[in-house]
Amino acid sequence: MILSNGSQRPDLMRRAVVTLGDTLGARGYLHAAHFCYLMAQHEFGTYAHKSSKIVLIGSSHLKPFNEFATNEAIQMTEIYLYASRLADENFDLPQFQPYKLLYAQRLSEHGLTSEAAHYSEELAGTILKHPGQYPAMFLRQVYDLGDRLRYHDPLYSSADNQRDPEWLTALEAVITDYQ
Repeated sequence: MILSNGSQRPDLMRRAVVTLGDTLGARGYLHAAHFCYLMAQHEFGTYAHKSSKIVLIGSSHLKPFNEFATNEAIQMTEIYLYASRLADENFDLPQFQPYKLLYAQRLSEHGLTSEAAHYSEELAGTILKHPGQYPAMFLRQVYDLGDRLRYHDPLYSSADNQRDPEWLTALEAVITDYQ
């Protein structure tokens, strides 16, 4: 009812939905709580800040990291990001990018190197839009993974094409500027 009734005071409505999410979360209804936070357009937090309300959709950041950062939670958050970008192409979740790197690493470890290479390229593209939002060490990790995986990209798999992909070269330039 709260969501369907437009209000003259959207801040009040947003606070009410966040409070509902808090109540549902306290009772163990994590998915329902996350739905409320998404509807209220509450900011995503980070794993390190335990007071965050939502970090990855469908997973509690109060759990140990290995139980928290599941592929399923990363994929659910990725779907939300994709859907949000359909409405606003500039929509971004900078705090989600480390989980995208983790997911790309997992793809690579499971032999899905072509998919991991594509995912790394997507990640680099997002980073290159606002590189100042990310620590140099994170940029280096993305670059190292992309460098390892570049020959799994069909465009660069032949020995004839010795040039690095443009996104990898651009990422390397950003890293060099940091130093």
